[in-house]
Amino acid sequence: MTGLAVAPSRLTAAAALGCLGTAAAGVALLQVVSPTVLAAVLTGCVAALAALAGWDVRTHRLPNAATAAVAAAGFAGAVGLVLAGQIPSMWPALGGLVGFGLVGFLEALPADALGGGDAKLIAAVGVWTGLLGWGALLPTLLCLHLVMLVTLAVGRGRNGGRRVVMGPAIAVGAVVGWLAVALLT
Repeated sequence: MTGLAVAPSRLTAAAALGCLGTAAAGVALLQVVSPTVLAAVLTGCVAALAALAGWDVRTHRLPNAATAAVAAAGFAGAVGLVLAGQIPSMWPALGGLVGFGLVGFLEALPADALGGGDAKLIAAVGVWTGLLGWGALLPTLLCLHLVMLVTLAVGRGRNGGRRVVMGPAIAVGAVVGWLAVALLT
């Protein structure tokens, strides 16, 4: 891993601190403002997804600690939303984790499909999607997979059928899904 601009431990720390700091700020501010703060909290997640996507492009790996930090920050945000009375329960976040995690796990089973880090990142995105409610899970999952399919089709055609880096596609698909949900509701 020589020649990389950021060491894995620094990326993990940056992703963890960015997500957790944003979630903590969101929990504190939720007592005052709700939709704006949720957007700010999701922006922190988008920043962490962008950092992970960049890391994946350079190394073809997604660090476990960083993907776990993204999921943990999503749960911290869910706890804050529940405590502030903005969402009735943590079930959507848990449902996102389980649903997206199961999909990611199943996609990682074939040898030429997703890697384990990709599956974990999809599960972490599920937690954050759950913050938007049950109605956000299916549209986000569909957008996520549409972007992933396009990435696979284009990427494999360009690199002779070899494995394609999916971190950026997961990040873009999640953001497109969240934007679609926001625009449709």
